[in-house]
Parts: sequence; structure tokens; C-alpha cells
Amino acid sequence: MGRRIWQMVKKEFIQVWRDRRLRIFLFLPPIVQLVIYGYAINFDIKQVPFAVYDEDRTQASEVLISSWGGSCGEERLLPVPFYSLLVCVMSNE
Repeated sequence: MGRRIWQMVKKEFIQVWRDRRLRIFLFLPPIVQLVIYGYAINFDIKQVPFAVYDEDRTQASEVLISSWGGSCGEERLLPVPFYSLLVCVMSNE
């Protein structure tokens, strides 16, 4: 069975290399997709809301949490004082 499939694959590659139009259709669409997706897809993460449950409640943990808020936007950071409130916030998102 594997030999039969290998022979078919070999035959198709020979056929593709014979016809110039098939070679164009083999290589042109992936190149166009790479160019289009290269400009269209952006992996920058912006405005992602998140909640922080601070069990420690010390000055060091507050400084750490405030440093996260400064980089992501103060309005997107939600410090949560109680675990039950965290569960409620996460279930609404």
C-alpha cells in the first residue's frame, strides 16, 4: 500500500514540474499569504482586562500590582480583595 502511494506522489510531482502554470499555482499562493498575513497579523497584546487576588496585602505586593497596572493601563487592572469576588468577576468575563 505504501509503495502505491509513493508512486502516485512521485507521478504528481513529475506532472507539476512539467506544466509551468501548475508551478506558478504551487508557489504563488503561499508567497502571497505570507506577505498578506505578515502585515495583517499583529501579536501585540493591548487592553486585556485582568484581576489580581492579593492574599498577602503587604506594601511589596501592592507595589508589584501597581507596576503591572502602569504597563497595561490602570482601567484594565482590577485588584480583588476577596476570593469570592474574584470568582464573580471571572465568571462575568
